[in-house]
Order: sequence, then C-alpha cells, then structure tokens
Amino acid sequence: MSSPLRILLWSPKGAGLHYGGPGMTAYRLYAKADPGRFEITLAHGHPDHETYPLFKAQHLIRPLTASPISQLQFIRAGRAFVRRRAADFDVFHGLQGFDLTVSPADQADRCNLPAVVKLAAYRSDLADKPGLKALLGRPRKRREIVKRLGAVIAISRDIRNELLEYDIPENKIAFIPNGVDTDQFTPISTTHKSERRAELNWPQPDRPALLFAGGINRRKQPHLLVEALAELKAKHRDLTLVLAGPPGEDDYVAALRKLIDDQQLADRVLIPGFTPDPAPLYQAADFFALPSRNEGMPNTVLEAMATALPVIATDISGSRDLVADGQTGRLIPAEATASHIADVLIDYLDHPADAEAHGRAGRDFVEQHYSSAVILDAHEKLFRSLLR
Repeated sequence: MSSPLRILLWSPKGAGLHYGGPGMTAYRLYAKADPGRFEITLAHGHPDHETYPLFKAQHLIRPLTASPISQLQFIRAGRAFVRRRAADFDVFHGLQGFDLTVSPADQADRCNLPAVVKLAAYRSDLADKPGLKALLGRPRKRREIVKRLGAVIAISRDIRNELLEYDIPENKIAFIPNGVDTDQFTPISTTHKSERRAELNWPQPDRPALLFAGGINRRKQPHLLVEALAELKAKHRDLTLVLAGPPGEDDYVAALRKLIDDQQLADRVLIPGFTPDPAPLYQAADFFALPSRNEGMPNTVLEAMATALPVIATDISGSRDLVADGQTGRLIPAEATASHIADVLIDYLDHPADAEAHGRAGRDFVEQHYSSAVILDAHEKLFRSLLR
C-alpha cells in the first residue's frame, strides 16, 4: 500500500463546509477519501476558522483582510512558512490563481516541493485587469510563475483554453473538473417530492418548484428568475421559486426583495439563506436554474444533476461542459432575459416527461464523469506524477 500523500492545502479564505467556492469544494473532495490515503495540512488566513478532523493540522498564516497591506503581509508570511516547512509535505495544492496563492506556490517550487494551483474562475485569476494591478503587471507576473509550477488545474474547458492563450505549456495543464458526492446528492421519486416540500415548510407542497442555489449576487443574476416567475404568473402558471444561498451584496438583495414585493410574489418566493446540507432542497425541487454571467465549474449545477433535476443554465464556462442542451437540461444565451427562462419553464411544465428524462440523463452523466471518486482519483494521479 502506498504511503499517504502529504498535502499542503493552501486556501487563503479557508476550507470547510462553510467557506464557499474552492475551499468548500476541496474539503468535500478530500472528505470522501478513505482514511490513510491523504494526510492534509491546511494553511489559511481566516482568523475564526473552524477546526475540522479531516485536517492533520490547520495553520493560520496571518489574519487576512481585503486591505493591500494585509495581503502583502499574508504573502510574506506565507512564503516564510513554505520555506520552513516544505520538507514536511509531498505536494503543495493551492486554490485560485491570485497572488495570495501563486506567490507561496512559487516559493514551494523553489524549495523543490511540487506545486499545483487550481483555477476556479474563467477570465479572472490570471486575466489582465484595468487599474493599478495592470500598471504593476501582476497578472502577467502570475502567469510567468504558473508556467514554472508542476501543474495548473483547469476546472472547465474554457479555462483550459484560456491557459493555452497565455502560453502555459499544454503538458502543465491538467483538466480536472469539480466533482460531486453522488451519495449525498441523490434523487427521490417524483411522488415523494411534495412530501419533502411539506417537510421543508414550502408553501403549497403540491405546487412545482424551481430551485436556485448559490450566492445571492449580481453575477449569478437570480433576479432573472423572479422576473421569469412574474411572467409565469401573468400566464396563470403556478410555480414556487426557492433562492437558497448566502446573501452576497446587501444592495442587490434589497433590490431583489423589492422586486418580489412589487411583483406580488411573496407567496411564491422563498429565500431560506445558507443551508449547511442543501441536499433536501434539491430533492424537493422539480427544476434547477443558474443564470450566471460567469462561472468556473458550478458545484450547484453538479449537485442538481446528481439529484436528477433538469438544469436551465446560461451558456458560459463550466455550465456548457455539464449541460447538454435538450439532453440533460437547457442552455440559454449568456445574455439571457427572463423570457428565455420563462419559455423553458413553460415547456417543462407542459412536457413533464421531457423534464424527467433530462434529469435522469444528467444523473447518469455526472455519475460516470464527475463523481467524487472519479475526481479524487484524477487528483491523486496528478500529484503522484509530480513527486520528486
């Protein structure tokens, strides 16, 4: 039996069930590993981080805030930590491609510790941006560092193509998408959905339900779903909309609530906030929608597909890797309007057999290609190929 891989998981914003995005994805992935397969040490900048038995140790590198000074201090302390401790690990696994991770990854590489960085968003981490950072050339410098690292993980095909545009060597790019726990996110029969809705205290449990899951913010555009619901109401079509996830922008959430009130939809829209275990929400829903402007590889789409829900998603990075239009759901234009969503929902309501078939096909697809077991194996294979 192979010795456990000693992984330094570098996640400046933390990693665990309540830390969102890449940190939560990594935690869920490693939590599925058999005991003794990995030995994981977490390095982070979250001063109130919860303690998780999954991690052999958790190191607060330095409390991290949004201020540039705090970030520079974190980077400096991070590089020093890696210099001191590089020999204690087999692989540096860094989350996201910003300076907070790429600079310590560079130090790991200089210390002969294989370094892998995961990019979680399209046209974000390494992309040129206006303002001071562009003048300083930070994205360009990060791209040069990434070229020297052991590997960079692209979670979508669009991110992979973006890396190739930056002249990242193709043999350094590992296409490893996010995975989903197909044991946790599992479907229930259509006849039991109303019972699940009643358990969750959703209004009118016999009414079909549309679920959105993720941060309530402008980028994900849940207001389009409220507007689509208003269109359905005007056409005398009945549907409950559930917007599940942490509020991201106070002014946007306030505007969203006003829109709900103005359209007289308060009896049809639920905003339950963050839910530690969202699996029952997916089981209670009939359809799932994510009308985001930009994503890397959306976990919520994977979770919905694992639960056999037909998915309505914008034709963007990550989502287009998952949703086969007319087979596992429906892709709508990247610049979609509420009417695009309303039209798909009406079609599904009128043709429930199509919705059910799309959901079943989605479940089969993620079980074969995106289960946690498949993605975990891909990570281990990559890491072991880099051992020095």
